[in-house]
Amino acid sequence: MAKIGINTFLWTTRWENGVFKTLEKIKLMGFDAVQIPLLSLDALDPKELAEATGKLNLDCFISAGLKDHTDVTSDDAETRRRGTEFLKGCVRFARQVGAPFLSGSFHSVFGRKATRPVGPEQWRHSADCLREVAGEFRGYSLVLEPINRYESFLVNTAAQAQKLIDMIGEPNVKVHLDTFHMNIEENDFTNTIRSVGDTMVHFHVAENHRGRFGHGTIPWDEVFKALVDIRYRGAIVIESFVPEVAEVAAAAAIWRKMAGSADELAREGLAFVKALCEKHNL
Repeated sequence: MAKIGINTFLWTTRWENGVFKTLEKIKLMGFDAVQIPLLSLDALDPKELAEATGKLNLDCFISAGLKDHTDVTSDDAETRRRGTEFLKGCVRFARQVGAPFLSGSFHSVFGRKATRPVGPEQWRHSADCLREVAGEFRGYSLVLEPINRYESFLVNTAAQAQKLIDMIGEPNVKVHLDTFHMNIEENDFTNTIRSVGDTMVHFHVAENHRGRFGHGTIPWDEVFKALVDIRYRGAIVIESFVPEVAEVAAAAAIWRKMAGSADELAREGLAFVKALCEKHNL
């Protein structure tokens, strides 16, 4: 059965008191893997994280995003340089932790609202920066996640992700899809998943409202049948959020309480996804 993971943003964005307690809870719930987004390169000690996930036998995935001062689509060359160097640092961090790739929406700045129509120069800037990162770390994958129009002005669909991958032209750039974003931007789930095929190495699951699984509109059987069709062998990672984690709630517009608690959402989600994997023999 596919390994099932969860994004730690469901509980926290801060690790000042160490990572072990939260990771231990995740392991005791029955998860196989954990996804940790990097907000900065000094937020976590990669050695400590590697030791914790190793001790708990949890697979670890690292994701990253860009801010205004590291925008790889910027007209300013120095800003693009900072973004390129930041992503190189994220790759080094992910490799130290033992993560199999670096994933995320680092094709553009998360949450930025474009002030003008997106032009070819922004695509070119992003491709040039990501090509430099991918070229320096050949053999280690960069995995691009299309996210919805309210969170990215550049790559919203699987087809746009493929366009950027073609522009980058490096074989170690792959795709990461997410049912929450697909529900907003794609025409259907089946053909989109089939279109990426073995280019997809990571997959996020969330309901259309990012709340309790099975209480939304995502056509889960359709999604999992498509994963079987492409012989998907990566992890399936839950990415749901709660309003109690204020920084995440503000960024992702989580204003309503969609579950009794983060722990309840995680446990229900794990049981739901595991049942789908068993049903579809994934």
